[in-house]
Amino acid sequence: MQTTHKTQRISSGLRRLAGTLALTMGLGLCLPAAESRAALSDLSQSDYADTQITANWTAAPKALEYYLGIGRTKTESLEAAQNHSVVAPASTLSHTFRDLQPGTEYVVSLRGLLEVEYTKVTVDEEGEAQLEENVNRLLDKLQDLMTKDPKTEAQLVYNKLAALLKQTAKEEAQSVLLDLITVWQNLTEEEREELVQDLKDLATGESVETPEALMAKLEAYTADARKRAEDEAREKGEEWKEETEETEEETASHVHKEVITRRVEVLLDVAHFQTTSGASGVTGVRQTRWYNNKGKVYVTWDKQDGVTGYEYLLIDRDGYAFKRGETYKNAFDCAVEPTDFLSISVRTFTGTGDKVRYSNYSDPVWLFSQPMVKDVEHGRSYQIRIRDGKLKVKWRPVAHVSGYRVYASTSRDSDYRFIGEVSGASARKLTSKRFGTQKWNARKTYYLYVEAYYNAPDGTGGNSGINYVWQYNNGQVSQTYYHGQYE
Repeated sequence: MQTTHKTQRISSGLRRLAGTLALTMGLGLCLPAAESRAALSDLSQSDYADTQITANWTAAPKALEYYLGIGRTKTESLEAAQNHSVVAPASTLSHTFRDLQPGTEYVVSLRGLLEVEYTKVTVDEEGEAQLEENVNRLLDKLQDLMTKDPKTEAQLVYNKLAALLKQTAKEEAQSVLLDLITVWQNLTEEEREELVQDLKDLATGESVETPEALMAKLEAYTADARKRAEDEAREKGEEWKEETEETEEETASHVHKEVITRRVEVLLDVAHFQTTSGASGVTGVRQTRWYNNKGKVYVTWDKQDGVTGYEYLLIDRDGYAFKRGETYKNAFDCAVEPTDFLSISVRTFTGTGDKVRYSNYSDPVWLFSQPMVKDVEHGRSYQIRIRDGKLKVKWRPVAHVSGYRVYASTSRDSDYRFIGEVSGASARKLTSKRFGTQKWNARKTYYLYVEAYYNAPDGTGGNSGINYVWQYNNGQVSQTYYHGQYE
């Protein structure tokens, strides 16, 4: 299976060729609509208010200016952007649209003025004749190589490639053929089959917009495949078998290339945005349980009367959307990693389809894993000790939090009392002198858990809640779960 991995590395360049190729390899290309290509910039919404929307976007390559448009339909939005209803300099990556209708969906379009380079190739008469001869000879050689065995796939691919290369500038066709032939001669039979499949996908795929765009992708693909194959041969100490350089040398003096810089305006991205209805937001959003072993977090909030459902939005610490969705219950759960640190906001919606209306989002509440009491001997016991009437507990810290609170009870599922608090994310232990008005009794049974809390600079916050509980029983400590009510 090492061969498969090698071929994947050789041909992986094909799957990275989208979006910018059309700009960097030829201005004569017809750029596809935003929905059918990789966006050159990503539009996103950063705030949710009654009458305004803030659009953010990522920087496009070599952008000089951005043009935005907003409308109730995609057509209105595209026309507004084409008319440059909003102009933003290259240094600006956000814009706020104001005086909008509450509870309404809008479409935002982003266009950009980009500075691009392309190579203008001119060939004299003698060179054209020589290139014509070279291309025909190389096509014959490629046909012989690809269809040596009676394989339908290879024949199909060759026919499509030949038809494309015959109508393409001969200098480009020569370059592609030389790369294809030299790569082909250095591959195993299994690798050749995978290369044929890649070329078939390229020649017949839905992403092909024009013959010029296909040629640009094919040219980049073959160059990438050749470079990767050469690099692998070099790493293994093998000799790379070169196709003769005479083919290119004999036409080089007849081919003249000039790099030209031009400005072109293109559609970068289209996205749907939403204003809120102005109704009051959801209350009581809170984390109930975070299972490290299951990799899940559970969240609930106060049930709202007269609504169709709820929409939730999770964002990570870097401000990127982590998960978004809808639910018809006042709770939901999702997969997480122990190190995830997320904020969640929830809003209600009423109605369906075009009639749906949203409330404001609730204030963000932060979600993170519950601190785990440190284990001893691979979980046979845990670091909770009672000596001389004092309880000492140690736990594993949680990154980014503001501090920790410790609670204890004589019942696993109720009546927990606050017994102490320490601040700072790196804190990892606490000593308590009393349980209520009594000293700690080493011969009694107690239940204990550690809760992390976070106070964000913007006034939002959250806590890890109660899920894992540790039982101290006459000097023996074991881990269990809370089965009580979540208020």
